[in-house]
Amino acid sequence: MTKFFSNLTIKTKLVLAYTTIFGILIGSFAVVTYRSIGDSRMARLDAELDSHAGKLLMEIDEDMGDQEDIEDDWLSGLTTEDLNDAHLQLLTVTGAAIVKDSLLQTAIADWPSKYSFKSAQHVNLKLGTGDYRVLWQPVEIDGTVLYVLELAMPMQDMLDDMEQLRLLFWILVPAILLITGMAAYGITQASFRPIVNMTNASRNISVHNLNERLDLPKTQDEVRLLGETLNGLLERLDSSFRSQRQFVADASHEIRTPLAVMRVELEHALGNTSDSLVRADIQSALTEIDRLSKMAGQLLLLARLDSASQSNERESVRIDELLAECVRRLKAFAESKNISLELYIEEAIEYLGDSEKLKSVFDNIIENAIKYCPSESSVQVSLARVRDEHKFQVTISDNGPGIPEDEQQKVFGRFYRATSQRGEGNGSGLGLAIAMRVIELHGGALTIESHDGKGSTFTISLSEDSTA
Repeated sequence: MTKFFSNLTIKTKLVLAYTTIFGILIGSFAVVTYRSIGDSRMARLDAELDSHAGKLLMEIDEDMGDQEDIEDDWLSGLTTEDLNDAHLQLLTVTGAAIVKDSLLQTAIADWPSKYSFKSAQHVNLKLGTGDYRVLWQPVEIDGTVLYVLELAMPMQDMLDDMEQLRLLFWILVPAILLITGMAAYGITQASFRPIVNMTNASRNISVHNLNERLDLPKTQDEVRLLGETLNGLLERLDSSFRSQRQFVADASHEIRTPLAVMRVELEHALGNTSDSLVRADIQSALTEIDRLSKMAGQLLLLARLDSASQSNERESVRIDELLAECVRRLKAFAESKNISLELYIEEAIEYLGDSEKLKSVFDNIIENAIKYCPSESSVQVSLARVRDEHKFQVTISDNGPGIPEDEQQKVFGRFYRATSQRGEGNGSGLGLAIAMRVIELHGGALTIESHDGKGSTFTISLSEDSTA
């Protein structure tokens, strides 16, 4: 039970709490009201019996002298004319009936052993097929209780009224609880709507759109304070990331000049020496300078991509032609490793996008597939339209070592390299991060499906809404 409640939302808990508390209150009110009305009706019935019994006692006291004066014809004159459907019976203390009533006769079998007649008593009895309220009133003569006056009134009207009241409560209480629950749900929904809106807006904010802010409610309450606090946090994060991106862009830009100077000087030194060892060292240094220059360029590109919310340099481009160009350019590299590079195009597709950036994405993924594929294997590149989903897909599959499942999403991180499988590569670990960001700016998705030791398949999905 505790686990069940812990899994409920705060809104559900509040609605349950409101409804439960109000249910206890309205239920208690219904019970108290029902009992109070029942007691009041019973007291009124008893008062009528007591009042009529008092009149009869006065008649007996005035008209009857002593025990020997009792006459049947006089006693038969005792009536219940003032009480509707009432029954009267006069008994001795031993239970012998002096004035008999056929209905009350059914209830005197054991009454002397059950009741003491020192004072009047009110009891509920089942007489015949009905329920009756019965008064047993002692009759004293000269200080001695000689008779018992028995009056009975039907309770059916009162019981019918109480049954209707009970039925009314059985209908009203659940209806009120339902209305209360609906009202509590509506109030809770309205109260939490600003929080839900801020939650949904927060989910759409990432490192690439930290400039966005949460809409604040007009009310001056705790929810607005929460929104202002979160907006302040976003402002600080945005400022921090802008500073970081600016630093990376500036550093990448500034480092390219000294690297270019170093390259020129090393190439000059390479041309002026014939020492094989020196030439090998210079060539190694030039390779590292090329790697650093490429990394600086990639960092600068990433900084620019991070500051963009979408790709602005869009033009009509043939995706099939871009892929054919990339495959043609990398064909020699694949053949040098004895790898078959295959291209499958279902149909020509025109797309509004940044041709240079898309080309760099295709180049990077295809080159990686070739780089990490074993000899005598193949890399397949395909282009197909997914008509029922209104998009097209570019897939690049290889027969390489594959990527473990726990590392598959990490490969799109910056500077991440799965060294356990791809240790021979000399990449910067930025290529797939750039590819992911470029595809995101085009409103698409880049996914990977890989099995350790069985190769990998990268899938680029782009919406047909942007097709030319």
